[in-house]
Amino acid sequence: MNVLQATERASKVITATGAVNALPTTVSSISIEGGTAGTGGTVSLDDSTDGSGTAKWTMRAPQYSGTTITFIKPIPFASGCYATITGTAVKVSVAYT
Repeated sequence: MNVLQATERASKVITATGAVNALPTTVSSISIEGGTAGTGGTVSLDDSTDGSGTAKWTMRAPQYSGTTITFIKPIPFASGCYATITGTAVKVSVAYT
């Protein structure tokens, strides 16, 4: 008999630096809506619950536009996932399990 294990998926929309998930998690995709000033800003995902951990992924936010990235191999975060966002009017949606 084959048994499929259901994995609960969640997502969080953030517009300022803060925790995405305070538990160990795996990020499968991220959507970024660009900022309105300068270069648009940056988004960094750290392996921590408070921004003190190792940056596992960083990208410059597109100015005045958006992009979605689906990771072929989801990114694991052992401690939790914390997003650091710079720039003006940057909006980030992170999908995780």
